[in-house]
Amino acid sequence: AGHSTGGLVCSSYAARGERRGEVRALWLNSPFFDWNVPPLKRAQLGFAALTGRAFPFLHDPKGLDPAYGRSLHRDFGGEWDYDLKLKPLRGFPLYFGWVGAILAAHAKVHAGLDIACPVLTMHSDEADIVLDWRHCARWGRTLGPRASVLAFPGGLHDLVLSRREIREAVFSALFSWAARAQPRG
Repeated sequence: AGHSTGGLVCSSYAARGERRGEVRALWLNSPFFDWNVPPLKRAQLGFAALTGRAFPFLHDPKGLDPAYGRSLHRDFGGEWDYDLKLKPLRGFPLYFGWVGAILAAHAKVHAGLDIACPVLTMHSDEADIVLDWRHCARWGRTLGPRASVLAFPGGLHDLVLSRREIREAVFSALFSWAARAQPRG
């Protein structure tokens, strides 16, 4: 299972990891398969990646937009209570070396991974204020011959943190898919 960047990492491992043959099924919760940025920002990310080859820990000190964190935390209108020291509203620095690694991983996803096991990609819609759901849907369908994609309109970026009725629908669909993907016998 992988969420956001974890979904990108898990997909890469399931395709090319040393023990990929042991991966029986893969669930992706709003995987980070492309940047949700305008063209100028995309060019800046490319420059950051190039800079990151020489200075991997250089980063933009502005941090991330805190809107997503605010949508989750109960002190700002969200449903969840968690330690803001462990998950700050502005996230952690996006080091330029990391940006380069993400761009390289995106290129591999876009070229096709051919994951052998069943893959389920789940995503929200316009309610995801972090990623463009169309990227999840587009690239999720190309991960391998047993890939499927499900949408959950109104869900948050992390679908399992969405409001109760969406969470229940997500888990119901996940458990149903898992039973079909790995029948007991």
